[in-house]
Amino acid sequence: MENAHALTPEHVLLELRADRASGLPDGEARSRRARLGANVLPHAKRRPLIRLFLDQFLNVIVLLLAAAAAISWATGDVLESLAILAVLVLNAAIGFAMEWQAGRAIESLRKQTRITARVRRNGADTTIPAEDLVAGDIVLLGPGDRVPADLRILDAAALRVEESPLTGESKSVFKSTAGVALDAAIADRSSMLFLGTVVTAGRAVAIVVATGERTELGRIGKLVTAVESEPTPLQKKLDALGRRLAWLVLGIGAAVTLTGWLRGDDLWMMMQIGISLAVAAVPEALPATTTFILAFGVVRMARRHAIVRRLSAVETLGSTTVICSDKTGTLTTNRMTVTEIDAAPDHLPALLNAIALCNDATLTTGDPTEIALVAAAVKRGVDVEELRRRFPRAAEHPFDALTKRMITVHRADTDFLWALKGAPAVVLDACDVDDRMRARIAGANVDLAKRGLRVLAVAEKRASSAEGDLDHGFELLGLVGMLDPPRPHVVDAIATARRAGIRLIMLTGDQEDTARSIARELHLAEGEPRVAHARALRETDALQLVAVTDVFARVSPEDKYRIVEALQNDGEIVAVTGDGVNDAPALKKSDVGVAMGERGTDVAKEAADIVLADDDFSTIVAAIEGGRAIYANIVKFVHAMFTHNLSEVLTVFVAILLGWPLPLLPLQILWINLVTDVFPAFALALEPPSTHVMERPPRPPGQELLSKRFLLLIAWQGVMLSVIALAAYAYALQWYGPGDHARTIVLLALVALQLGQMFNSRSRTRSALEGVFRNPHLWFSTATVIAIQVGALQLEPVRRLLHLVMPTSSDWLLLAGCVALPVVIVEMQKAFLPAHEEK
Repeated sequence: MENAHALTPEHVLLELRADRASGLPDGEARSRRARLGANVLPHAKRRPLIRLFLDQFLNVIVLLLAAAAAISWATGDVLESLAILAVLVLNAAIGFAMEWQAGRAIESLRKQTRITARVRRNGADTTIPAEDLVAGDIVLLGPGDRVPADLRILDAAALRVEESPLTGESKSVFKSTAGVALDAAIADRSSMLFLGTVVTAGRAVAIVVATGERTELGRIGKLVTAVESEPTPLQKKLDALGRRLAWLVLGIGAAVTLTGWLRGDDLWMMMQIGISLAVAAVPEALPATTTFILAFGVVRMARRHAIVRRLSAVETLGSTTVICSDKTGTLTTNRMTVTEIDAAPDHLPALLNAIALCNDATLTTGDPTEIALVAAAVKRGVDVEELRRRFPRAAEHPFDALTKRMITVHRADTDFLWALKGAPAVVLDACDVDDRMRARIAGANVDLAKRGLRVLAVAEKRASSAEGDLDHGFELLGLVGMLDPPRPHVVDAIATARRAGIRLIMLTGDQEDTARSIARELHLAEGEPRVAHARALRETDALQLVAVTDVFARVSPEDKYRIVEALQNDGEIVAVTGDGVNDAPALKKSDVGVAMGERGTDVAKEAADIVLADDDFSTIVAAIEGGRAIYANIVKFVHAMFTHNLSEVLTVFVAILLGWPLPLLPLQILWINLVTDVFPAFALALEPPSTHVMERPPRPPGQELLSKRFLLLIAWQGVMLSVIALAAYAYALQWYGPGDHARTIVLLALVALQLGQMFNSRSRTRSALEGVFRNPHLWFSTATVIAIQVGALQLEPVRRLLHLVMPTSSDWLLLAGCVALPVVIVEMQKAFLPAHEEK
C-alpha cells in the first residue's frame, strides 16, 4: 500500500481485508504468499555450477600444467600431453567439489540465522520465518526486534525505533498510530515501521503493508546478508603464504631444470620435471582446503547448537581467555518458579492482582519471569483473563534496564489502578514507607537473595488519571522470590573452561547476595567467588577490578561494555554473551560476541559472531572446543601437505645433485601429488576434536601459523621422508638398475611415506595412534590411496602411461616398511625429544 502512512489504522485493516484480533487465516496467508511471493530482498546469487568449475582453471597450477602439456605435445609425446591435461581437469574437479561442498555448508548456516516474526494467525499468536509474511499479517514487536517488513502501526506503547538503514540517522525516533500527511518524507512517517529498522524501546502491534522488493529498503536496493563472505584473516594469511611459496618453488623448479640440463639431461625433459616439481610443491589446495575445514567445522558446531555467523570468529575462539556470561537462561534454565511471597495477609490479594496486571505474559507465552508470576497468581486462585478484562490497560511504561521497573495503568470503576514491579530498592524508593518497614523489607530481601532467589518488589497506587508521577506515591504490597535452577551440566562446562585456561565472569542484574549464592552453587571460582556491585566500576580502577572479580551484580548494558573494554585493555581475548538491544555495543566490542538464539533479540543476533540455538553456557564451551579443533585441523593439514611437497622436491633435487638417474618422470610427480594430497586432506579436515584440546591454554592471538619451531619440524620431517625415499631408490638402482622398475619403487615409496606422514601430522606431541579409531576417515583415506595405486598397477593402459612395473614380493615388504618407518621415527622423537604443541 503506497498511502498506508496517511490512512487510519481501521482504513488500512479494511483495505487489506485483515482482522486486528485474529489475524489472517492460514489458507488466506498461503494464497497471498503464492500470489505476491516470499518476503525476501534481492540478494547476490551463488555462482552457477559451470562458472564455479571454470573458475578452477584461473590459477597458477593450471598455467604450469598447461605449459607441461604444451612441452610434451611439442616434443611429440601426445599421450603424456593428454595425460597431463587429464590431471589438469581432475585437479579442477577436486577444487570444484571442495568449493561446492563448502558453499553448501555456508548456505546451510545462512538458513539457520534467518530472522523470525511474531504474528497473529487464526486468532493465536505464533512465530514464523519472516520470509513467510504477507500483506495483511498482524505483527507483534518488542524491544530489540528487527522490523521484518514495512508495517503500519495499529497500537503502540512508548515505541521508539532506530531507522539508520533508511535515514542514516542513528538516533531512535518516536512512533505512534496517528496518520501523517500523504506527501510526508520517509523520515517523517511516524505511523510506519520499515523493513531493516530496529525497535529500541516499547511495544507495537502493526499490520504488514509491503514485503520484499516492494518495501522501502527493497526499492533502494539494499541487501541484507546474514553470513559474511569475506575471507577470514587466517585464509588471507594462508593465501599470501601460498603465493610466496609459489615463487619459491618456481625458483627451485628452475634450479632443478638448469642443474639437470647442465649435467647433460634433455632440456625439454628437465623443463617438464621442473614444472612438475613446481606443481607438486605449490600448495594449490591450501585456500580451498582451509575453506573446506572452516565450513565443515562450523557445520559440526551448528549440530551442537552453536551457529557461527562470521567465519573469522572461529579463529578467535581458540584464543579466548575470558567468557563474560549472562546468568539467566545461560548459566541457569530461565524457567522461573515463584517459591516465596513475603506479604501481609491483607496485601496478598492486591499483590497477586498486581503481578497479573503488570505483566505481558500468559501461562504459555512471554518472558519467563512474567510467565512465572502469572502461574503464581493462577495457582493462588486468580482468574487472570477475567482480571485483565475488569481492569483494561490504559497506559504502560515497559521495563527498562536503566530504571529496573515496569509500570502499567489500568482503568478501574471510578479511577485508575497503577501497578509497579521491579528491583526492591527501586520500588521501595517509590513507596511511602517508614524506616521500620524499610528495614524489615531490606532484611527479607537479603534473606531471600542469600538463598539464591531472584527478588522483585510489588506496589500499587490509585490515581484519578492515567498520567502522573512515576516515582512516588505507591503502596508497597510485598516481595516475590523466584528460583531459577542451574542448567544441567553447566558445572562440568565451567570446570572444562577452567582446565582450558579460560576464566569465567558472571554478569547479572541480580543483587549481590543472590549472585554470590548462585556463583557458589555453580562452582564459578575455585574458592569463594569474588562479587562486586557494578557501581564499583565507576568508583575504582576498572582494570584492577575486572582482574580479581568473578561476579558483577546489578550490571547494566553500559557496565557490560566497560567490563569488556577493561578486560581487553588488560590483554584478554573476551567472549561475551548478550540477548537484548542494549547488549549490542558490548557484543560488537568483544572479540567474540555470542547472542542467545531462543530469547535473544534480532539486534543482539545481528551484532554477534555466534548465535547459541539453545542459550546454554555449555554450548559456548563446546563452541570454543570446536573453534580450537578447526584451527588444529588446519595446522594438521598444513603440516602434512608441506612435508609431502618438500619430500618430493628434495628427492628429485638431491638425486640430480648426486648424479643419479632421474628418480621420477613428470607425470609420475603429478600422479603422486594427485593421489596423496586429496584424500589425506579430507581425512585431516574431518578429524574429531582431540580429547586433550581443552586441556591446553588458549592460543596467543598473534601467534604465527608457521612459527620457526613449526618450520623446523616441517623441514626435518620433509628431509626424513626424502632420505627414506632416496634410500629406497638406491636399493632399486642396486637391484634393478636405472629405468622404470627403479622409478616405480621411488613413486610407490613416496606414496607409502606420505600415508605414514598423514598419521604423524595428527599431533606434534602425542602418539600418532592415539584415538586413531575415532576418525574412520583416516582408514578410508589410506584404503582409497592404496586401492587407487594398486589399480594403476593392475590396469595395463594406466601402468604403461605412468611407466610402472609390477613390484616383487620383496618390493612390497620394502614399501610396507615405508608406511611404518616415518611413524616409528617420529614416535621415537616424540618420546625422547618432546616438542611444544603450538595450537
